[in-house]
Amino acid sequence: MNAKSNLFKVSVSVTDSPLFVSLDYMYSGLKEAGADGVELVPGFKSRWNFTKVKELSAHYNLPITSVHQPLWGIAGVWFDEGCIAAAKRIGINTFVFHPLARCAFSDERMVTYLKRLADLQKKYSVDILLENMPLGVRAKILKRYLPYHSDATNPRKVLKAVQDFGLGITFDTSHTSSSRPQKESWFAEIFPNIKNIHLSSFTRHKDHLPLDMGDFKTTEFIEELKQRNYSGLITLEVYYPSKVRLRKYDFEGIKRSVELIKKI
Repeated sequence: MNAKSNLFKVSVSVTDSPLFVSLDYMYSGLKEAGADGVELVPGFKSRWNFTKVKELSAHYNLPITSVHQPLWGIAGVWFDEGCIAAAKRIGINTFVFHPLARCAFSDERMVTYLKRLADLQKKYSVDILLENMPLGVRAKILKRYLPYHSDATNPRKVLKAVQDFGLGITFDTSHTSSSRPQKESWFAEIFPNIKNIHLSSFTRHKDHLPLDMGDFKTTEFIEELKQRNYSGLITLEVYYPSKVRLRKYDFEGIKRSVELIKKI
């Protein structure tokens, strides 16, 4: 974001879904939708093909602004340190991680995990950002098999964890279930540590919606960020109408969301 122009650049989160389309399809569509960059969520199409990702990024002028922990890392199947090393080699310096499922921040497993993130941040000279987890809406299968402790949904406790271990915050607006998070008592406290914002709207029953749908007060939030001279990343994390797709992606929701941010 260029603070002097007061105009935000908008990246978009890219996963392996739709499953049966090429990476080219996604980058081409995001460029046409007005995206300025990409947050890559590595999957089987991209994790072992970072050279291709770099080529697409250059071809479509869509910089990889950050990399999200792969799905197998979120599930606790495989930490995949090599993902950080591979991404660093193509010039990526910002990484998003979830807290461990089922753990309070005081639990031994979580403390060990956060220490490891801090060590990797130093080892690779990168920024590692911890994301706040969903307070309300979440798929039933994830609630059952990957439940998050209430600590991970509490912005103040996330803040204390990142301060204790020298990390940063990725702030997810859908995960707070607050239509005006900037009005919450904790927002001013966590703001200095926010380096990436996962931006989307939500309702009581659905999250990660385009910004022109749902309950989130986009205009008020973006105006607040401008008043506070926010200089971190803005990353659309919009999965509409469905997070898992086979062949088609709804770029219209992305396009409308980008246009809304840039006209404020």
